[in-house]
Amino acid sequence: MRKILLTLLAIGGLALIAAAQDSGELRDRITVTGWGQTYYDAAFGPDVRGTNTFAINKINLVAKGQITDRWSMGILFQMHSPAKLKELWLQYTLMPQLRVRIGEMKTPFGMENQIPPSLLPLTSGWTMPTCYFAGVSGDPLYRGTSGRDIGLELSGDLWGKILSYKLAVMNGQGLNTLDLGTTKMYGGALYVRPYSGITLHTSYLGGEMHAMGTRGAIQAGDAYKRSSVSAGLSLDYRPVTLSAEYLIADTDETIGDGAYVMVVGHLPKSFELYGAVDWLRTDRSASESLLTGTVGVQRWFAKKCRWQLEYRFPGTLGSDEGFGPTHHIRTQVQFGF
Repeated sequence: MRKILLTLLAIGGLALIAAAQDSGELRDRITVTGWGQTYYDAAFGPDVRGTNTFAINKINLVAKGQITDRWSMGILFQMHSPAKLKELWLQYTLMPQLRVRIGEMKTPFGMENQIPPSLLPLTSGWTMPTCYFAGVSGDPLYRGTSGRDIGLELSGDLWGKILSYKLAVMNGQGLNTLDLGTTKMYGGALYVRPYSGITLHTSYLGGEMHAMGTRGAIQAGDAYKRSSVSAGLSLDYRPVTLSAEYLIADTDETIGDGAYVMVVGHLPKSFELYGAVDWLRTDRSASESLLTGTVGVQRWFAKKCRWQLEYRFPGTLGSDEGFGPTHHIRTQVQFGF
């Protein structure tokens, strides 16, 4: 019942904001957008029974408002199950070099984490290393955050965006959750653009946090120390773009790391070919790691709308049973306004 009420309130609130767009003065200061993804996926391989299914991937509604020339706000509501509020923030822009934002928002960690799935090539959204280390899914100690948290962020652009930065202090407990103690999670990111088309990126996220689940000797709710670092590179020389990133996290119990490389070829008539390889090792002391290769084609038939056809093969390295990949073929349609 609570989820239904939240959904109805969100729809009603966004409908009011949308109606306000036609009220003259607010027309140029409030925008409402949304997008959704639905797909058909078939999985097969030597170790699995062939499965196939239709499914809803993601549905998000977004509202942004320019309250004054300095004050702005944003709301992002997830409509697919489980329905929940993902962003709610207020920002004050003192100058281009200094912005202050408070509320629920993206953490500054990870280059790929800053980009919405509606713009990323992979049908699943983010790569495995980003999902694991940014707290999206996989790590029992830090998961289900959607790469977001509640806190305070300072950001700015220097020297015509040659250098950009983010500094944040956050609860460290993910979405819509109170802090379980007095300590906080700290994060930061630095973007350097020495030449046109080249972006260098590094970020940090860590502090004393409370475990969201159990892993090894660390029980759910226990305080533990976490330190995550990433370093990435983005090249945009159309018709080819490339992004690569290495991520590593040190907790009280384990050290894990991972990396990905993604290449996109931009073709005529809004077609794109893309390929990615990502690798994830959740524990350096273990011999096993996960490797996933992806190739696909997509076509943008409107500003926020596209169809995709993708082949993905995840497997395990260092296993006594061999690589043993499971093959996935997925076709996905994204629509937005």
